Amino acid sequence: MKKTLLGFGLLAILNLAAGQIVNVTTAGVGIGTPTPNAAGGGTVRTYLTVSGSGSTYQAEGAIEMVNPKNTPASGDYAGALRFISTGNSADARTAMIYSNLEGTGGASGYGGILTLETKGNNSTTQNLVVLNSAGNVGIGTTTPNYGSTGGRGLSLVTSSVGNPTVLDLVGQTGSDGVVFSQISAFNGLGTQQVPSSQISFRRANSGNDSGTIGFSTVTTNGGSLTERMRIDNSGNVGIGTTTPDSPLTLNTGGFPSAHIKSSHSYGVGLHLESTASNVRYQLQAIGSDSVLAGRNGNFEIQNYNTGSVPLTITNGGNIGINNVGAPGYPLTVNGTVRGTRFIADVNTYSDFVFKLGYRLAPLTEVEAAIKTQGHLPDIPSEAEARAHGVDVGEMQTRLLQKVEELTLHLIAHEKELQQLRAENETLRRNVANLAHQ
Repeated sequence: MKKTLLGFGLLAILNLAAGQIVNVTTAGVGIGTPTPNAAGGGTVRTYLTVSGSGSTYQAEGAIEMVNPKNTPASGDYAGALRFISTGNSADARTAMIYSNLEGTGGASGYGGILTLETKGNNSTTQNLVVLNSAGNVGIGTTTPNYGSTGGRGLSLVTSSVGNPTVLDLVGQTGSDGVVFSQISAFNGLGTQQVPSSQISFRRANSGNDSGTIGFSTVTTNGGSLTERMRIDNSGNVGIGTTTPDSPLTLNTGGFPSAHIKSSHSYGVGLHLESTASNVRYQLQAIGSDSVLAGRNGNFEIQNYNTGSVPLTITNGGNIGINNVGAPGYPLTVNGTVRGTRFIADVNTYSDFVFKLGYRLAPLTEVEAAIKTQGHLPDIPSEAEARAHGVDVGEMQTRLLQKVEELTLHLIAHEKELQQLRAENETLRRNVANLAHQ
């Protein structure tokens, strides 16, 4: 009690000697003000009030802490503000704000590091927030290394393995689709009326704990933010849409909708796999000319440089090979087809020629049809073949029919020839006998 009265007495002397620079009242201590409690407001007691004129930073209310060393060095303390709890038996400190010198000094003096330090409960562990002379902020580290190229940043460093670094953004909204937290990035050289890019956190339609993440950018100078990508509360990702309905939904107005590049020697590929049905598909382009495309409901492989279409698959399942615009059959090939075997299914076959009752047209009738029509009976004309093509299976059957008909004609002619030979042999013998009589 005597020490307290002595202190107040000394401060009172300072009041008189310094012209009311230091004022001691029952409300607290005032420096530059006769009413130290006024700054606290209400019934809050302000034990120390510093007041100045506010015209310059030197004239503002300020507390200065000075390093008294004539030749300070980097790392020396410039000053500290400590918070003490006398109830702590081992270490009375609970928190501290202090500044260290940084750099090599010079005409403009040393740089400064400002550190906010707290101590864990019943622990000597230090929790740090550091602002260094480069303007970088570090949480959990005394050396925030972001900004090594001159930038500014925030470094979060965990104190031990297994303890993740955490950045919590806490906002409130009770409405679906409303932003409750966001991270915005402004370009200091721009107008700064809108962010250049932004990450927005919204409440989804499944309650207060459900959420979506939106990523937005500005296209042109002075433009407005446009959301480019959305991750919904089901994990679906949408690019160009805010309502993705599958794990990846693309909705773009440009062409191509997606551009995939690869420096691999195999080229670039897209692998599609169903783990449930063990089905795999792979689309691969080697070189710079292969293009996979869809047009008018069709699937096409195009040559990007020449515009040719080596393969077309229509939405009806028809396939065209080698620049077939719109294949009208299950398989249309513009060019030569080569293979080791070709099997055609047929509904009828030409063996009916050999059955009893089949009418074999006389060769005179066939000759007359050729003169009249210009082609064999039951065989398409050249004009029909050019206009509609040739059914290979059916044509094979018809040609075999003609071969079998010719075979029957040859057999008949062979019989007639044998009969004529026999008759000729009989006549020859009769003539010889008459000559010897």
